Amino acid sequence: MYLEHARAPEYTAAAEVVRVAQAHIRHAMGLLAILVCTAFPCVAPCVHAEQEVDAANALFQRAVEAFDAGDMPAVIEAWTEALDAYRSIPGTERQQADCCRKLGRPLVDVGRVEESMARQQEALGIYNDIPGAEAEQGECHKSIGIALDQMGRYQEAIAEYEEGLRILRSASGTEREQGKCYANMGNALESMEEYEQALTRYREALAAFERGGGTAKERGYCYLKMGDGLREMARYEEALTNYEEALALVESIPGTEREQGACHFDMGEALREMRRYEEALAKYEEAL
Repeated sequence: MYLEHARAPEYTAAAEVVRVAQAHIRHAMGLLAILVCTAFPCVAPCVHAEQEVDAANALFQRAVEAFDAGDMPAVIEAWTEALDAYRSIPGTERQQADCCRKLGRPLVDVGRVEESMARQQEALGIYNDIPGAEAEQGECHKSIGIALDQMGRYQEAIAEYEEGLRILRSASGTEREQGKCYANMGNALESMEEYEQALTRYREALAAFERGGGTAKERGYCYLKMGDGLREMARYEEALTNYEEALALVESIPGTEREQGACHFDMGEALREMRRYEEALAKYEEAL
């Protein structure tokens, strides 16, 4: 699960001002580097190396901006180019790992699932040699799990989520990422029709989100999925309660019309199973 926030207009405007200012600074620094190299040839190799790092960093930033805009093909292109640039620069192993890790989700989004998993495994191999990178290691295991889940390899996916959780628990401030691991385990178990186990995982996800600053949208997702599991087990009244909790969390959030519609539709399904047809029809109409 990956739930994003809409950015406020004033934030976007401020970000554009910063981006333009950074571009002017990079241009000025480039002109300064040329002047320094001309006047002092002995420092040219150092300046050239710094320019390579700056160029790689600029590619990385371009990928971040494309990601914020939702342009996944542009994200993949920019992070791949940044990765290639960093690989030619000694001492940039962490940046290389960051590029590989961040390529995971965009590659899954465009259907390149096996490539996504390979990038995460490459990142994990680097992070394993970097002290203090436990949070990143855990995130890699989570992303490998997502790729395996996409391929229908649910048991392997669950094993990756569990390994990610084991590592994340050793790193402070990772409760939200732990919540995502629990929720993804719930999704895999639901796909295997193990509804009781899935319900337990969604509850653990909800608890982790509540401890670690999970968003209302993420907590709403947990209630929605718990409702689905309860409905599959014919526990309709409990399902309705969870759908109502989910709706209460997301209905005031801009851009959540899809989530609100899912809540209303699933409530309609539960009511239909209970033969409360008029109420079900009203919920279906609200879902439209």
